[in-house]
Amino acid sequence: MNVYIIRILFILLPGILLPVSLHAQELDLQQKITIEFSEIPFYKVLDSIAGQSNISFSYNPKKIPIHSLVSVKAIEKPVSEILNDLFKEMRIRYFVVEEQIVLKMLEQMKDEKKVQESFTLNGYIRDVSSGEILVGATVVSVDLIQGTISNGYGFYSITLPEGHYSIRFSFLGYRSIEREIELFGDKNLDIELEEDPSMLDEVVIRVDENLSEIQKSQMGKISICPRDVQDMPALMGEVDVLKSLQSVPGINFFSDGSTLFYVRGGNKDQNLILLDEAPVYNPAHLLGFFSVFIPDAVKDIKVYKGNLPSQHGGRLSSLIDIKTKDGNMRHFGVSGNVGLVASRLSVEGPVIKDKSSFFVSGRRSYLKLYLDNDNPDLKDLYFSDLYGKLNFRINRNNRLFFSGYFGKDYFRTNSSTENSSGINWGNMVGSIRWNHLFSDRLFSNTTFYASKYDYFLVTSYEKKYQWNSHIANIGFKTDFTWYIRPESTLKFGIKLGGHNYNPGNFEMGDIPEGTYFPLVPRRNSRDFALYASHEIELGEKVSLQYGFRLPSWENIGESVEYTFDQDHNPIDTTRYEVGESYHSYANLEPRLGLLYRVGEYSSLKASYTRTSQYIHMITNSVSPFTALEVWLPSGPNIKPQLADQFSIGWSKNWPVKGWHFQTEAYYRVMNNQIDYNPHAKMLLNPLFESELRFGEARAFGIEFFLKKTSGRLSGWVGYSLSKTKKQIQDLYDNEVFPAFNDRPHDLSMYLNYKISERTKFSANWIFSSGAAITTPTSFYKYNGYTVPIYAEKNRDRLPPYHRLDLSVDIRLNRKEARFEHNLNISVLNIYGRKNPFSMNFNKTLTDEEQFIIPANLVKNYELVSSQIYLYKVIPSLNYKFRF
Repeated sequence: MNVYIIRILFILLPGILLPVSLHAQELDLQQKITIEFSEIPFYKVLDSIAGQSNISFSYNPKKIPIHSLVSVKAIEKPVSEILNDLFKEMRIRYFVVEEQIVLKMLEQMKDEKKVQESFTLNGYIRDVSSGEILVGATVVSVDLIQGTISNGYGFYSITLPEGHYSIRFSFLGYRSIEREIELFGDKNLDIELEEDPSMLDEVVIRVDENLSEIQKSQMGKISICPRDVQDMPALMGEVDVLKSLQSVPGINFFSDGSTLFYVRGGNKDQNLILLDEAPVYNPAHLLGFFSVFIPDAVKDIKVYKGNLPSQHGGRLSSLIDIKTKDGNMRHFGVSGNVGLVASRLSVEGPVIKDKSSFFVSGRRSYLKLYLDNDNPDLKDLYFSDLYGKLNFRINRNNRLFFSGYFGKDYFRTNSSTENSSGINWGNMVGSIRWNHLFSDRLFSNTTFYASKYDYFLVTSYEKKYQWNSHIANIGFKTDFTWYIRPESTLKFGIKLGGHNYNPGNFEMGDIPEGTYFPLVPRRNSRDFALYASHEIELGEKVSLQYGFRLPSWENIGESVEYTFDQDHNPIDTTRYEVGESYHSYANLEPRLGLLYRVGEYSSLKASYTRTSQYIHMITNSVSPFTALEVWLPSGPNIKPQLADQFSIGWSKNWPVKGWHFQTEAYYRVMNNQIDYNPHAKMLLNPLFESELRFGEARAFGIEFFLKKTSGRLSGWVGYSLSKTKKQIQDLYDNEVFPAFNDRPHDLSMYLNYKISERTKFSANWIFSSGAAITTPTSFYKYNGYTVPIYAEKNRDRLPPYHRLDLSVDIRLNRKEARFEHNLNISVLNIYGRKNPFSMNFNKTLTDEEQFIIPANLVKNYELVSSQIYLYKVIPSLNYKFRF
């Protein structure tokens, strides 16, 4: 039958689907053909393909634009590749059905999805050389332009209508691959991706790839690749993943030499840091000069600024979610680093090839070597880290992970010939995780974790006299992810845990506590949380994410609680027995996100998030160089902190040129914020809760982020304009005042330039407004003490903070060598900026012994201040190796 007669029949019988069979024989989509046409009707292109390949096409000419003019050029290409290119432009899907190809429009497909049978493609995405799972890899159906992202354990699941698909798998720094999939039943497909060395030098910090940023409604999320930040300039050669966040808009660090950071107006204790699902309470080494996280041990870091996913909670401002390396399942490997102040070494390899592996990484400093000559009383000074991990791939549906971390800081000096004193603190963290696949669409992760942070201020190591505070917790959580369809994902789970707190007591060896110093009551609590979150696409342009988290909090004995009157005076004492429940809280935390796609590479977003916090850092010091911190739970005298955040944003990608732009504006209201009575006594005070004052904080701002990810020159520019204010009841005349962490302007620029195949140059410039501080207006003497008089709270500021860091990284080996080693030369603060972190003021006396404010012996009426800064120019040399 002539093909033109068939077309006439279709015109006479509209709506009837008549197959157009052209030389139907055995189907072979991998055969290569050559076609070249310019501006001819679409049906003629199909005729040509059918004539050369003996493939039959079936379609409805009422819905397929067969008369559209198309151009195509393919020289000895597989038929499948030609069809993918041709149909993608025309938004046509094709299916292989009984040795013929059925064509349908994408719009038609979406209308038929409800009645057409669907199947699931799922699997794990790994590194081809090590077997390490890849977190956040992108899986996209090229035909439907729909996809998903591998979760924190490398698992992906995508459900599509039956048919033939081209599926693209990609991950940052790896070569993308495409697989032709015939999906006429549920299918398991594990993918292994290969590193692309040409791409590794191009990106340092990224927002998730197009699929996540443009198609997902999650806001305020940043991903960091630890391997890439190693090119950034580092203090004394110690690359610091946590401090690399200083260049992210919306995150402000205290000053030089500090790991204290503030996110979108929040306080320093409002940031949740998770290491393999377990919390880390103090991420600082050497009083904040370095953090406990080293790139050698870290696989993935995700940062959420305020918009916490429903499965996470417990803090108001941010989540830093860190996953450590699993270990190479196929080969043994060693890597290390030798720096000016510390060295580190990592070892990994298979226990049973492709079944289980281990990873161990350690670091230790040798600061004492530099200080021995000038400090004969110094007995020891160091910090250390030890990471360890085992993982077992039991079968396709089950996997176990055992993770542990131990970190310590130790300082000891001779205070007399027979006595030594000092300080030390440390974190212990451990977790056991079980991944289970119930079905192709239902994934679960169950975690049992424990964490403890201890701080010791030692007055006598020999007599075991020390002040100690700690926080410890143990917990269990299970998370489920149900991949219903590509446009619909449901997450739900539960969490429960117990906490123990020592607010700070003096221990004297075998002498019972409280004998010579007041006993500060220890506290205990337990928590339970239930959560659910559903993300669904409402058409081609709109996505909605909605959910909730319902935490409950309970205080339990053994403990002692004090009751205070409205003037903060103690009026009663209540003792609670072991296990006795005496106070509880519950707060519903709704989460809502909305996305509207403006074209293929642009989207608008809006979100609302409520968060609550039940544990609090109690310290009235703003100094970054102290670990004298006390953690306490909410209870009768301390209400939970609450925050509501509203955000709107716009994202735009230019994938061909490698540019990405993102802007977000936010408004936050934080209730039950903690402040302190002037001259509050917090140390060894059982009634310290009488020194606490509570109020409200408001923060708002707008952030801009522009990055370039391709070419020899890559990098980004970030800027935030923000404001944070507080109002505390019964303090400062109830006036509104700028918060200490209020930094109106924050600007950062990072550039990475590939000079040659072996040499890279990077530059990092940071600018931010100075911290808000309260300065004295006068002084007076009382009982021999000099007492300052202050006016408005935080009415002044420290000078603006800015510095420029430079770094050159030189690869010393050939490109394909098994032994890799690099030399890194860094210079921090190259123009010698003196960035103060504190300020003191003179107290000059007149002849009548009256203080002169302002005071200057040379020039009157000028307040003279002395500023303390840490360093000017710091060069460093660092040697890295791997084999």
